[in-house]
Amino acid sequence: MDTPKKRGAAKGKSKTTEQEVIYRVNTLFKAILSGVILDTFKLREISVTHDWKVSDRQLTNYRKAAMNKFSTLADFNVKEEVGIALSRYQTVFNQSMVAKNYKVAITAQKEICTLLGLNAPDKKSITSDVSFTSFLMESGIIDEEK
Repeated sequence: MDTPKKRGAAKGKSKTTEQEVIYRVNTLFKAILSGVILDTFKLREISVTHDWKVSDRQLTNYRKAAMNKFSTLADFNVKEEVGIALSRYQTVFNQSMVAKNYKVAITAQKEICTLLGLNAPDKKSITSDVSFTSFLMESGIIDEEK
């Protein structure tokens, strides 16, 4: 059985496995995701709770790695994501038609149209109590009637 890779460590300190580093980064990632602000105090608290026995500098490195995971998640291909979403909506539409669940089918079709930008823009209704003639008079374009 293979033993996990060890990461470098100072003399007299035990080495941390790659799996342990991934676990620690994921722990911080989940903490950030749940709304925890990872200042130095909070990092140290998490480290003590999990018995990590690492320096503040190493905790900062773990925090940076956790933050980089968010950057990686935000980096996506729009065409691929639209394709995935479109395929999912089409599957829902097709299955709904087979099941004769037309309400769901119509909803899926509306979502497809929204995703593809096929919907006409919403019409805006503008109402006013001012007549066009009074507007022209107030703006000085025409003289007031006598």
